[in-house]
Amino acid sequence: MVLKNTKNINSQQLIMDYKFLKFKNFYLSTKQGFSLVELLTVMAIMIIMAAVLLVNRNESKPAYDVETGARQVAAQLRALQNEALSGKSFDTNADGIADTIACEMRFNTKANNSMEYAYKISYYDCTVPIKQLIPGSSQDFNIGKKFVNYRDVMLSENVDYYVKFTPPQATVSTDLPFFGAEPGILIKSRDGTKTNLVCVYKNGRILETKNAVCP
Repeated sequence: MVLKNTKNINSQQLIMDYKFLKFKNFYLSTKQGFSLVELLTVMAIMIIMAAVLLVNRNESKPAYDVETGARQVAAQLRALQNEALSGKSFDTNADGIADTIACEMRFNTKANNSMEYAYKISYYDCTVPIKQLIPGSSQDFNIGKKFVNYRDVMLSENVDYYVKFTPPQATVSTDLPFFGAEPGILIKSRDGTKTNLVCVYKNGRILETKNAVCP
């Protein structure tokens, strides 16, 4: 009797083990990859995330453009200012000798080729009876990298203003409009939603600000 019960128990265990193994194999075979519904769900989530990132980038781009423009313009002005303090000479007759000393370093808010560039710098010679541009010294510049250009930002509403520095003390002279108590260069995004200022002070201070007026 005991042997019979033991045999029955072993048979039942074998049946249960077989059923479990069959179920396990079936389960694993159905979980080897994503189902179509799961794949579509993942793709939908990725599309939504990409759309959110794109919207955020488009919203932040104007602010980035004007900040880039303000930093670059301020750096350019400071470079001209330093040249006015240290002196800058040009080789105007191609003899390998820098024989023409610049008496004025000038920044203009409008380039020679204003359809493709944002601003220009130039240098002037005062050794002649009438002050004149040193040949080959004028250069147009764009703002930032390729994706920040004259179409993305606008300097001083596309009006041609100047800032000039005169050696040896880098004396500042400008016809820039005033924003509050001080003159400045307005950097505006193409869509007009973002602006920055580069303030130019009589004492030589050059300041970038997001304020509407120069502090």
